[in-house]
Amino acid sequence: MSTEREKMLAGEVYDACDLELLEDLNRVKVLCQQYNNLLPTDFAARNKMIREILGQADKDTFIQTLLRLA
Repeated sequence: MSTEREKMLAGEVYDACDLELLEDLNRVKVLCQQYNNLLPTDFAARNKMIREILGQADKDTFIQTLLRLA
């Protein structure tokens, strides 16, 4: 029997409310919040965090965060 993660990765119908998947989702939400709070000029920390979020990335990978205007 396949896990919900295995089904998801295989493109099959899966239960998105699976506890393991929800824990991963919440972990990544926290990482994204932390990434958004990093200084835009802290390239090393930003790249390290991107690797943690995505699993892998080259040294030039980045995600431009939204600028909030007051």
